[in-house]
Amino acid sequence: MHMKIRIITYGKTRKQAQEQAEAVVKGLCCNGCSDPFDYGSVISTPTLADTKKGKALIDEAMNYQRREFKDSLRQIRAKLATMTDDELFDERDGVGLPARFYMHNAGQYRGSAIWLYDDDGEGIQESHHLENALNKWRCLYEDQGKDNPSADSRVWVSVADVHY
Repeated sequence: MHMKIRIITYGKTRKQAQEQAEAVVKGLCCNGCSDPFDYGSVISTPTLADTKKGKALIDEAMNYQRREFKDSLRQIRAKLATMTDDELFDERDGVGLPARFYMHNAGQYRGSAIWLYDDDGEGIQESHHLENALNKWRCLYEDQGKDNPSADSRVWVSVADVHY
């Protein structure tokens, strides 16, 4: 299946942001290993994250992710309410997908349940991670009295089409 992920990158220029987005996608795609995606490519030129379009791309990805997470939780709760631990452990021929599928989905850091990635290729699972990515990890650098290697860069967002 295909999905369109968003990637937050840092760069002084649009070209640098594009190159970093392409590197993130390459790192997420399988090269004979267990990466979450089979293949993918960046399909848009980077947009500044603080523009109306950039904010919309980020909000859309987080909304997809939130919806996916809540759906998985709903499925997990329903299965936990009706099945014993042993039934969950050995679930077969149940209605719908196994509980473990939904548990995996809810806990993913990369893959089909994650729609937004940071400059390092890490899945952005929640608002605090998003805030850190958007402020270029100020908490790790400026707040600690250290030089931020991305201080002179701008924050961009790109869209990539990936297959899993």
